[in-house]
Amino acid sequence: MGLLPNPIPGQSFEQSYREAAQFAEFAPVWGRPTPYYALASDLAGTWGDLFVNHYIRENGMFPLVQMSFIGPGLTLVGPPDMSGITLASSEWRDSYRESALKIVRAIRPLYFSIGNEVNRWYEKYGVGENNPNGFQNYVSLYNEIYDAVKLISPRMKIFCTFAREIVAENREADLSVLKLFDPDRLDLLVFTSYP
Repeated sequence: MGLLPNPIPGQSFEQSYREAAQFAEFAPVWGRPTPYYALASDLAGTWGDLFVNHYIRENGMFPLVQMSFIGPGLTLVGPPDMSGITLASSEWRDSYRESALKIVRAIRPLYFSIGNEVNRWYEKYGVGENNPNGFQNYVSLYNEIYDAVKLISPRMKIFCTFAREIVAENREADLSVLKLFDPDRLDLLVFTSYP
């Protein structure tokens, strides 16, 4: 079981992680709104040392690292020097893949999600050969990253996270997207849920 420690008023992060460790085996690495292309630097620096090593690992939990390509309004996140990007853009795909590999090298997480609530993107953009933001482009990139990470760390559990429901619309999410994935490349089936 995992928990995202959320300090109550008057409680420090350190105290909230210590308390979470009484009930959980893992904690997601959150706490900073870092875009995917800067996440490896944060994790390898003092912030990562504090949250990943001190708060999570020293409390007997393991970190679950998650990077995401989805920004506000279901837009594509990219480095500031890139413009006109899509899921099919080779420059953007290279950036996302290299960022994932840098994260793996920085902290060697046992569990690594390379997309958050990805079926929300599928619901908005669909699939289609002529659609540069079509979800099939993410699936092919996911497969490339999966294979590259397994070469570095074969025991790492790699997956992406699916939304169980669309909270703003008070409905179940479209999970037909699962059929687009190679089950041999999803080490875990992970859902977010907001009961």
